[in-house]
Amino acid sequence: EAAYAAAEHVGGSIPAFVDMMNARAQEIGCTDTHFENPHGLPNENHVTSAMDMAKITRTALENTAFKTIATTRRYTFSPTSSGEERIRLNHHKMMSGQTYAYDGVLGGKTGYTEAAGNTLVTYAKNDNTYLVAVVMQSVNGAYSDTKALLDYGFNNFSRSKIKGLKKEISRSCLPAEKYLLKDYKDFTLFRRRQNAYVSLPQGTDVSQLSTSYSMTKNLAGLPLLTITYSYNGHEVGTARYYPKNSISDLLL
Repeated sequence: EAAYAAAEHVGGSIPAFVDMMNARAQEIGCTDTHFENPHGLPNENHVTSAMDMAKITRTALENTAFKTIATTRRYTFSPTSSGEERIRLNHHKMMSGQTYAYDGVLGGKTGYTEAAGNTLVTYAKNDNTYLVAVVMQSVNGAYSDTKALLDYGFNNFSRSKIKGLKKEISRSCLPAEKYLLKDYKDFTLFRRRQNAYVSLPQGTDVSQLSTSYSMTKNLAGLPLLTITYSYNGHEVGTARYYPKNSISDLLL
């Protein structure tokens, strides 16, 4: 019911909001996801994959409010008319102080339906490496499977910063253009807001990466320049450049 209320408020109607969800999923690179409702309860056409859930989680964590909620272990609601406080605990049992605590787990989301079985999305950090682990229809136990995934990821991969990346991308005018243009100086087209990192097998030289460039439109209708870094045919990181005078990050 809360999801329906939010969908109607944001999208104007539930179908319109679901369309927004599907468009956003495609925008961030999901290839196996199709939404039919805003809450995730079973529908034969409402599907996703572990890879897509990792992409969705990674994108959601860029939202400060979502990240704060997902990584909060305990929250106390102020007393209501009954005069009692209400305490809510994060159900993710791998967070610090919980039954299956794992060093570095910051939070995530649990889930269960009879149709989907036990599912678990986990967000963890070790040194400068961040991992998102996704377990679906777990047989051995979602927490033990997640521990195995995190152990493998942290033991075999590391995160490296892309060096020498330009902060801004500018357009350069030819000297002769000063006679034709009122403002012939260089001007900034795109600006990078964050450092770019790649996740690679330990010991891999960054010089072995291949790069590709793409231009797309974000939700604000403005162009977004993305540099994609790949290793052995697998995407390992991206650098994003936004228009100089773009709107809030929440719209990008």
